[in-house]
Amino acid sequence: LAVFVAVPFFGFGLADNGIMIMCGDFIDSQFGAVLGLTTMAAAGLGNWVSDVCGLGIGDAIERSAVRLGLNNGHLTPAQERMTSAKLVSLSAKVIGITLGCFAGMAPLLFLTPSKKEFSKEELELFDGIFGPAGLTTTNFSDFLERSTRRKVGEGHTLVDAEKPLPKMILMIRGTAAELDGDGCVTAKYFGRLGSRDRDEDQQSQCAKKVKLRGAVIGDKVFMDEAKAALPFGKHIVASTPVELIECGLKDLHELMENDKAIQGCMMSILYNEAMENIKRAKGDKASNQYRKLLTAVILDGQVDEREREFIAKHQADLRISDEEHFALLKGLGWDKESWARGRVSSYGEHPSSLPPGMTSSDLLRVAALLEQVASSMG
Repeated sequence: LAVFVAVPFFGFGLADNGIMIMCGDFIDSQFGAVLGLTTMAAAGLGNWVSDVCGLGIGDAIERSAVRLGLNNGHLTPAQERMTSAKLVSLSAKVIGITLGCFAGMAPLLFLTPSKKEFSKEELELFDGIFGPAGLTTTNFSDFLERSTRRKVGEGHTLVDAEKPLPKMILMIRGTAAELDGDGCVTAKYFGRLGSRDRDEDQQSQCAKKVKLRGAVIGDKVFMDEAKAALPFGKHIVASTPVELIECGLKDLHELMENDKAIQGCMMSILYNEAMENIKRAKGDKASNQYRKLLTAVILDGQVDEREREFIAKHQADLRISDEEHFALLKGLGWDKESWARGRVSSYGEHPSSLPPGMTSSDLLRVAALLEQVASSMG
């Protein structure tokens, strides 16, 4: 009786688990990334396929057991209803299905992982940077294997001016400063996923002569391999804790040569960086022009309604936001209250004193601007 009951259940467990594992793995590897399925969802669909198949092979398993000559010992219906017979039958079912399920897990010994599992940070990197640039999860996995992702603290040297830079660096979060020979900041780099930090820092820098760059360090070296053996010429340090990903130029060019998707992705990232730099350069030019107009108007320490109208018109023409307007005023020694009041006394006892940062040579250029302002308001 035990063998008669156990053998069919062994077959059920073997078929159910085996089909579920093979179908679930196939669904996970072929459709998981495309349809956004989790591993558990793929397993559930594999179990559905297994159950559907079980409807057809159930009878076949029972008929095969009969062909093997198995029987219940010719028990009468009264004997089958006995407690001992029921316990033997239940035990046989449990043992049969258990052994069958374990045997059905045998495909796990031969399946090779075909789907890369990404961490939460890697998925965020893919969704925020590489996915929109046209990279698939498979391509992204290949790129991660050849690149290095790390975090560095504030003050860490990212690039030494006297050493070559045989790699390209993509900043994910944080800011880095480009320093000249005197240690003064000449430019800043921003993490690709740190848009909030980028915007705030850009507003704070709008009144200073500091170039605002993108997230890629070493793009010119990447485009011209001959420069990879030369000193980089720029000293770049982390001005905040920085998270970055870097890839050697040799590895990166090899990846791009073997995979056109990676090539297109990198070109897309560099193109977007170039377009952002162009827009930023145009914004800097407009900001500098607007700053000169503000300087001319507030030089006497007072602002009347006609001057406000003049500034408002140029603010709209140059597309200067209110935040940038007040940031520029702050750099010239004014604040919101002073602008609303129409006068400021922070320059000293004489309202004609020069704003902070202005020199006598600037005064000559301001005088010419004042003539242009007067003619515009006249």
